[in-house]
Amino acid sequence: MRGDELRQAQQRLKDDGDYTGSVDGKMGPKTAEAIKKFQKSNGLPQTGHLDQQTASKLGISMSGSSQPPSSSSRSNTSGTGTTGTGTTGTGSTNQ
Repeated sequence: MRGDELRQAQQRLKDDGDYTGSVDGKMGPKTAEAIKKFQKSNGLPQTGHLDQQTASKLGISMSGSSQPPSSSSRSNTSGTGTTGTGTTGTGSTNQ
């Protein structure tokens, strides 16, 4: 979970009146209690953590920090691993 995702959750919970703390992207006791309250009212397991299921119900997309590196590594490996001729490698640098 990234700070911006937690910040979005805090803002949504605050807009709904479930959270009274600061929208700072930090997990504290007020945030955990607000998440538990939201989870209870939405029939989710009451963990107090912003998990995928809770984020989805809040309308927040939880993107892992692995997305940007995987997209760049895909473009690098697709040109070199396909044929290995070297001519494909020069074509991938033009992309």
